[in-house]
Amino acid sequence: MNGYNQAAKEIGFSYAALYRLRQDQRNPGPETVLQLATYFKVDPDWLFELVVDRKPSESEIEIEKEKEWATVNDPELRYWLNAENLNRLPASSRRAIVEIIKTGLEEKDF
Repeated sequence: MNGYNQAAKEIGFSYAALYRLRQDQRNPGPETVLQLATYFKVDPDWLFELVVDRKPSESEIEIEKEKEWATVNDPELRYWLNAENLNRLPASSRRAIVEIIKTGLEEKDF
C-alpha cells in the first residue's frame, strides 16, 4: 500500500478525497482541517491559515464562473428567459435568442 493510500485509510478519507486535497482541487472545511492536523500532528490554526491563504485553483475559478452564469440574477433577463414571456417576443427576436443559446451550447459541448 502506498503512502497516500495508507494516510487516507488512517485519516478516514478515500484515496480520491486525499488526492483532490493534495492537488488543490478541493478546499477542505474546518472538520477536514482538524482531521488532517490531528493526523499530521500540527497546529490546526497553522493548517487552517494555509487553507485560507491559498489561491483558488484553475478548476475552482472555472466552477465559480459557471455558478455565476448558472443563476440569472437580473430580474428583467429572468423575465424574458421564461418560455411563456419569450413567446411574447416577435418571431425574429425569438429566433435570434434561440440561435445565441444554441451557439453557446455548441461551444460548451452540451
